[in-house]
Amino acid sequence: MALSSPFSVRAGVRQGGILSRVLFAVYVDVLVHRLKSANIGCKMFDIYYGCLLYADGIVLLAHTLKSMQQMLNICTEFGVDYDVKFNQ
Repeated sequence: MALSSPFSVRAGVRQGGILSRVLFAVYVDVLVHRLKSANIGCKMFDIYYGCLLYADGIVLLAHTLKSMQQMLNICTEFGVDYDVKFNQ
C-alpha cells in the first residue's frame, strides 16, 4: 500500500456529506426545469414524472422513442452548459 502526501481540499463537499444531497438537488434543478418546461416525458394527474432523481442517479421516462431522444438531447445540452458528464 502506498500513500500520497497530505493535501487540503478547498472546494466541494465530502462524498456522502450532509450538504452533498442538497447541493446536488440545487444543481440538477436546472435540468429538471428544462425537461419539465419542454412538455415531454410522463405525467400523471398533471404531476410531472418524466425525470426521477435519487442520490446521484437520474431516470428519464417518456411515452415514445422520439420523446426520449428529445429528453436525452436536453440532458446533453445541460451537460455542455454545466460541464457535466453522464455515465450510461
